[in-house]
Amino acid sequence: MLARLIAIVMMFSAFAASAQEFKEGVHYKVINGLSEASAPVVREFFSYNCGHCEQFDPALEQIMAVLGDEVTLKRTAVGFGRDSWKLAAKGYYLTEILGTNEQMHQAFFNQIHRLGQPFTTEAQLKQFFVSYGVTPEAYDKAADSADLKLAIADGDSRTTLSQIRGVPSVLVNGKYMVVNPGRTLGDYVELIKYLISKG
Repeated sequence: MLARLIAIVMMFSAFAASAQEFKEGVHYKVINGLSEASAPVVREFFSYNCGHCEQFDPALEQIMAVLGDEVTLKRTAVGFGRDSWKLAAKGYYLTEILGTNEQMHQAFFNQIHRLGQPFTTEAQLKQFFVSYGVTPEAYDKAADSADLKLAIADGDSRTTLSQIRGVPSVLVNGKYMVVNPGRTLGDYVELIKYLISKG
């Protein structure tokens, strides 16, 4: 694991652009009205139904590995008013409540994109959780919980306030939305570091 991390760091160092001046309106835009409980935070707005999100997911994991443990990754699942997207968003928040996110995160992408089976009913979503070892009783309790309602409401509010029109979108410290991260993952890392330094 350590050797892999070192290799990733070296790769990013090789590809990272030399010190450059990042500009508001070009590389990022300022978002008002959002906040994070703590910083530094990188928040991804995403949907399991989004093919671009599936493709970006491993890159984001590599970016976070380079940024290190002091930077927290949080995700906001979006519904964009589409029934299947809202079901997938509900699924994401349920994994957070049930503590199964690490186990099921990639499985959601696989179910929808590799197997071509997006969720269209509540019963399908429940069965998916059961297939990963969640008891029907635990699922029902989480699905009916106030915690889920609050998580969905918070996600919807953040999505509206961020004014995003597509996913994946990345927000740093609740203030800076990445617009143009550059050509390489190294560029992306350098931009996030710059935005973190702005507070």
